Amino acid sequence: MEAAHILPVASDKSTDKTTNGVALCSLHHRAYDQCLVSFDESYRVEVSSAAVTELKTLDLVGGLAIFQEGLKNAILLPADKRDYPSHAFIRESRKVRGWLP
Repeated sequence: MEAAHILPVASDKSTDKTTNGVALCSLHHRAYDQCLVSFDESYRVEVSSAAVTELKTLDLVGGLAIFQEGLKNAILLPADKRDYPSHAFIRESRKVRGWLP
């Protein structure tokens, strides 16, 4: 497991608070950082159709279907609600990562 920042470290608004983090395996951490996957304020997992199209254009879709099939519908939340991913960090991250205008 790896600690992934919801709002990237490069952002001025980023922090190391637990509410700006999610625990991901290295594969999903890279997919998140490369904007292939994200999650919204309801913690639902999404796959970027733009990223999938780009991978198809580059003929780099080997394993993509299996990767997508293995995704959960939503992220698992910590036991303590105080550690839940912050909606503010999620919103800002989705803007920074190009998921929202």
